[in-house]
Amino acid sequence: MSGRKFAYWGPCLQGCSPAGPVCGVNGVSYISECAAWAEYVSVDYAGPCLAVGPISDLMEPKCALIDRIICPPLKKPNCLGFTAPGACCPKCGGALRILYSKKQIDRALYGTNISASVINLNNILRALERHVKIAECALRGYLTIEMEIFVTVETMLENPTDLQLNVCILEAEKIADMINRESVLITSDLGLSSLSYALTVHTYPTQGANTISLSIGALLACLSVYVLR
Repeated sequence: MSGRKFAYWGPCLQGCSPAGPVCGVNGVSYISECAAWAEYVSVDYAGPCLAVGPISDLMEPKCALIDRIICPPLKKPNCLGFTAPGACCPKCGGALRILYSKKQIDRALYGTNISASVINLNNILRALERHVKIAECALRGYLTIEMEIFVTVETMLENPTDLQLNVCILEAEKIADMINRESVLITSDLGLSSLSYALTVHTYPTQGANTISLSIGALLACLSVYVLR
């Protein structure tokens, strides 16, 4: 045991890299990808955190002016995905912005007379993770500066097919639907009962959207010329 160092709390995780440091999408530096995963945080890029990206729902690199930040390539070009609030790099996968009710948490704690430490972000994410039924999909999440819970469901495969990417997106949409229709699987759980609304925010990369916009613009221009003639 001599010479070994503590890596992270919890069981040893499979499929992650012990190399580091890495920057999490929550703006926190971790000693490795495994350490980030242990706290349900997805990795933004390799190396320590250097910047905070602007908050928007666009799927695009947000810190392109900082040359030391090198975003990893998307697992599939033009995939559905997201750039997490405050993060720098786009990723493939499903994404949700979840609102929670502090009043509901206080009511639940008062009614059950249990410790406030029982309802925390990690416990909520762990409970949501139980509803992800595809083994190759991983649920991650963190609390944004807007006090929302940003949750992602991403594939753990290095070279996924379109189908394997889509099933993770469907898992994210399933969780959003369960929250919005107040499924008994959500309302019967002490931590999840505080979740009041979920909005899916995964989208296609901005470059693809710009290409579509330009194509439509070119078509309208051609029609205008034709009408004028």
